[in-house]
Amino acid sequence: MLEIISQGDASTVQFGAIDLERRLRFGNVSADDRTYIDAIRDAVLDHLDEHVAAFFDHLAQYGEAQGLLRRADMMDEAKRLEREHMVAMVGGTYSHDYFEQRFRLGQLYNRAQLESRCSWALFTAR
Repeated sequence: MLEIISQGDASTVQFGAIDLERRLRFGNVSADDRTYIDAIRDAVLDHLDEHVAAFFDHLAQYGEAQGLLRRADMMDEAKRLEREHMVAMVGGTYSHDYFEQRFRLGQLYNRAQLESRCSWALFTAR
C-alpha cells in the first residue's frame, strides 16, 4: 500500500512491501538488464553532468515543460533530483529509496504543472 505523509510543503512516501514488489515486477528488470546496467554504470557516472544536461536539453523542446524550465528554484531542485536519480538508476538497487526518488520527481513535475504525458515520456526516455 502506498501511503503519502505530508508535513507542510514536504511530503514523503511510504511504500508497503506489496506495493514495492508490484513496482519491481512492473519495471521487469531482468538478469540481462542488470548485466547491461553493470556494463554502462561507469560510462554514465563518468559523464553524469553531461547526461543531466542532455536530459534537460531534451525537455526544453516541449512547450509543456516551460513552467519548470523558467523557474530557477525548480530547475535547481530538478537537476539535483535527476542527478541523484541517474546515479540510483545505474546503482542496480531498486528499493524503497529508488521509488521514493521517482515519487519526489513526480511531485516536482506536478508542481511545475507538467502534463502527465510529458512527465511519463521523461521517465521512459531515459
